[in-house]
Amino acid sequence: MKLHKALLRPSPLMWVILVSGAIVGNVVLERLSRYLDLPLFMDTVLTALAAVTVGLAATVVVGAGTNITLELLTGPRMVYAPFVVNNVLTGVLVWLFVRYNYFHKPIHAVTATLIVAGLNAALGALFASVFLLGDMTHSVDHIATGIMLTGRSPSIAAFLARIPVNTVDKGIAVFAAYFVYTRLIRGEPDHPDSA
Repeated sequence: MKLHKALLRPSPLMWVILVSGAIVGNVVLERLSRYLDLPLFMDTVLTALAAVTVGLAATVVVGAGTNITLELLTGPRMVYAPFVVNNVLTGVLVWLFVRYNYFHKPIHAVTATLIVAGLNAALGALFASVFLLGDMTHSVDHIATGIMLTGRSPSIAAFLARIPVNTVDKGIAVFAAYFVYTRLIRGEPDHPDSA
């Protein structure tokens, strides 16, 4: 089964519908993760899927739109806005793997996951340290607190806590995108990033 051509090269209206739906989906997944108090972010799954289906522009809009929407929904406390970079970066990296034909083997998905997770852990720790100043806003911050009890600095603890969390969290996003790409899209001449 392959995706319909209208989804791979959508009209402007369909593009807006797909991007809006992806933003809403990311917001719902993130809110569900928070509600269940999971140490996952779950806000990039549909950003990564946009990267393999609709293309780079959609990925950037979905990534930025997700975090801006979350910020607006939860009040302007600068909890989500700084992490726009993380969300967009996740999608752009997946898109680059697709664009340069390094997303058709399981090892490519593992490599993408490790790169995405490592960069997200580093940036997330930096943003959490600078913008949140240790504010306990996410389950991962509780993990960081436990690491600080071992004598680590807050920024190192934030980074170390985010490595396993991002590996699982971004692994879900990357492998969802990998599955969709390898099963439904790869080789389609109508893909927006086909050469």
